[in-house]
Amino acid sequence: MSAKGQRHNILIVEDDSAHAELIRRAFETQGDEYLLKFEKNLKSAKAYIDEFTPHLVITDLLLPDGRGIDLLPDEMEKQKFPVVVMTSHGNEQVAVEAMRIGALDYIVKSNTTLADMPHTAQRALREWQYRKEQKEAKAALLESERRYRLLFEQSNDAILIHDLDGHIMDFNQRASELLGYEKEQFKKLSISELHPKEEITQSKNAFRETLENGYTLFESKFIKADGSVCDVEVSSRITDRDKGIVQGIIRDISERKLSEKALRESEERYRIVLDANPDPVVVYDTKGNVTYFNTAFKEVFGWTLQERFGEKLDDFVPEKNWSETKMMIDKVLGGERISGIESRRYTKSGNIIPVSISGSIYRDQEGEPLGSVVNIRDISDRKKLEARLVQVQKMEAIGTLAGGIAHDFNNILFPMVGYAELALDDLPDDSPVGRCLQEILTGTSRAGDLVKQILKFSRHADQEVKPLKIDLIVREVLRLMRSSLPSTIEIKEYTEKECGLVMADATEIHQIAMNLMTNAFHAMEEMGGTLEVTLKETELKIDDFKDPSMIPGPYVCLAVADSGIGMDKSVMNRIFDPYYTTKEKDKGTGLGLSIVQGIVKRYGGDIKVDSEVGQGTTFHVYLPVIKFQSEIKEPEIIESVPKGTERILIVDDENQIVRMERLMLERLGYQVTVRTSSIEALKMFQTNPNSFDLVITDMTMPKMTGDRLSAEIISINPKMPVIICTGFSEKMDPNKAAALGIKGFLMKPIVKSEMAKTVRNVLDEAKDSNQG
Repeated sequence: MSAKGQRHNILIVEDDSAHAELIRRAFETQGDEYLLKFEKNLKSAKAYIDEFTPHLVITDLLLPDGRGIDLLPDEMEKQKFPVVVMTSHGNEQVAVEAMRIGALDYIVKSNTTLADMPHTAQRALREWQYRKEQKEAKAALLESERRYRLLFEQSNDAILIHDLDGHIMDFNQRASELLGYEKEQFKKLSISELHPKEEITQSKNAFRETLENGYTLFESKFIKADGSVCDVEVSSRITDRDKGIVQGIIRDISERKLSEKALRESEERYRIVLDANPDPVVVYDTKGNVTYFNTAFKEVFGWTLQERFGEKLDDFVPEKNWSETKMMIDKVLGGERISGIESRRYTKSGNIIPVSISGSIYRDQEGEPLGSVVNIRDISDRKKLEARLVQVQKMEAIGTLAGGIAHDFNNILFPMVGYAELALDDLPDDSPVGRCLQEILTGTSRAGDLVKQILKFSRHADQEVKPLKIDLIVREVLRLMRSSLPSTIEIKEYTEKECGLVMADATEIHQIAMNLMTNAFHAMEEMGGTLEVTLKETELKIDDFKDPSMIPGPYVCLAVADSGIGMDKSVMNRIFDPYYTTKEKDKGTGLGLSIVQGIVKRYGGDIKVDSEVGQGTTFHVYLPVIKFQSEIKEPEIIESVPKGTERILIVDDENQIVRMERLMLERLGYQVTVRTSSIEALKMFQTNPNSFDLVITDMTMPKMTGDRLSAEIISINPKMPVIICTGFSEKMDPNKAAALGIKGFLMKPIVKSEMAKTVRNVLDEAKDSNQG
């Protein structure tokens, strides 16, 4: 048996029985290692071979029905077993033919060769096995080479085979297609000649790394046959170090480079667009980590991208806003776009600012989410404007209320003024009571001015700008302050009567002085101190002004100083800002100094402040002195009150007023009829329109207002002069009255002299018109 325990099946074709027996005996000496089958002719041998494939055939050359070598197939590639040919006569020609056809061995029959047949069989089997293995190895090698060549030629990447000197030994079809070189051109090139000059150093370094490590991967450029240059990625590997063979796999990455360039350009445009956005923008990844800030974010919030890249902004959100922020994040990550959500955010310095947040998710080309883009608008200015708008709306409401108060208050003042003047008429000039009544008239005049001030503040009255000596107003404010300040505050006054005139509104000058002195009082309210008021004329030069619009020349300077708590620079920088105040909630709105500054600037002046903490504060108000003072006319002095005898109809729904007006006009000689109902007055006038020379009517009355009554009267008698009076009405002023054909306009409270003058002027104008 063989080493593997396999019995070899041997077919012996021999027609000589003696020879066959000799062969059998020879194999029997080998034990049961061989299984013998004897056939005597070619036909039976072929039948056996077709049914059982033997491991070895030993055949006589000449058989009764043919030659033994006819057992061999026509083609040696089809041969499945070795064949040993035997012959009784040595014939080299027959041996050569047998070996050519495929016989493994050829022996001449003799007792010795036949007895040695087992050894011949063993040798034949070993030779056949060796040839078989060689054949299979060669076939495998050929198959391997075939597959390699197939892969080599069909590779999508260009492949160059070169030696250690860079000479190209082989290349595939893709290399020719990529670079455009033909076979003969490739043979004349070296690897170094394919690289542009600027890439040669890199190429040498890469080749050195290949020699050291056996492999390297790098990007480079190759020159094509047409002279153009393409971007490539080279994978260089030593495939046979002994023979010095290097394989380079070259991948064309031109499109990738173009895509990378386009991506870089796109990212640059994206960065430019984000940086051009005036609002802060943050880009997050899907985990909420920062991947980008724009410039505005750094300017508003203080952080740089380097400080927070790849991190979360947990310390960016105040604790109060955590829940709403989580809600916004969930919406954005869920694909929902958020817009205009108001919140608050910390700056790097720890300040909190109001913001409006908008954001959405952004995706890749396949629609997968990459992160979110969040726009964070600083709305501090808007919030301030909204707060100012609320204040404006409050002021408008106050203005509306002020109008109503002005109307009622003027109706109250009017009888007081009128009766006081009538009482004065009944008293001698040196009467003590008369002096008291004169003080009452002064007080009611100031009350009337106060109403005007309220109306101006609420934009219901126009300024009355005229030349003023403001020392009189300052002294009046000081008198008011003395009566209201506690004894712990001392007032010192230094006012020059020779100060020049300024063009201003008396009420606004009063407002300036009152605001500054009130602020000084508040600064000393707790500890007491000294309030010092100085008024003088001074000459200012160009270097004295910070405001370039100021004109050098003479100015009246009002200085109000206190010895109070003072201010630091941060407070001083903001004291003129609207709504900024350091006072308690019930002691100021923050509008006072802002209004004062606005008035002073409008008059072409300036206001300065000097202060130190604990050292008190001084405000300096500079108002330009007007030139050509000699051209200013003195106000006309009415020597006497004009009188008359005409018939006058007075209409007012206030009984106290009509009684006072009737008494006032009757003392002037007029014939007066009064009505407290505009409807009744109209009916009476319709009955007898020629019974009166003048109609005086109030503006605001129930059922029919004064302007409607005036229109009805004028429609009945176009020549009838009408005077309209009002404590305040947005619907009536001198211009509107004139447009309705009303000849006179009086603003309550009305003093007797003003009433007399207006009545006389209107009657005289009507008389002149009728005569004409």
